[in-house]
Amino acid sequence: MTTDGPAAQLLLLHARLKNELGADYADGWIDRGVLHVAVTGPEAEAKVRDAGAEPVLVAFNADQLQQARSQVQAWLAAKPVPDLEVHSISTSGRAGAVTVQVPADQVAALQSAADEQAPAGEISVIVEESAGMATPLSTK
Repeated sequence: MTTDGPAAQLLLLHARLKNELGADYADGWIDRGVLHVAVTGPEAEAKVRDAGAEPVLVAFNADQLQQARSQVQAWLAAKPVPDLEVHSISTSGRAGAVTVQVPADQVAALQSAADEQAPAGEISVIVEESAGMATPLSTK
């Protein structure tokens, strides 16, 4: 990877800010050539802006989201709905949520269970339809 193109520079800036922001960091993404960084405090917001990126103030940091992901994973292991088939679990600092992808026929039941049981406490659980299980790439 070269470090002189615009995208590469934004990725380097993201890595630097993620490191500098520590517990105030939640997520980062590039949209339309602009680095957006989700942060949990006004000082971090100013630091991101001063670095030339777009700050987004959010309620939960990356560590809190990872903890919530672990809680959701444990909850899912207990099979809150019959015949549960989980395809992926991820976090989003942008949304302040844990996302679970399942087959289409399980979305409504799992979302209802998540809404009732709040397995991640204050952090939302979003249940989405999965495109299917990931498969390894062929090396042939």
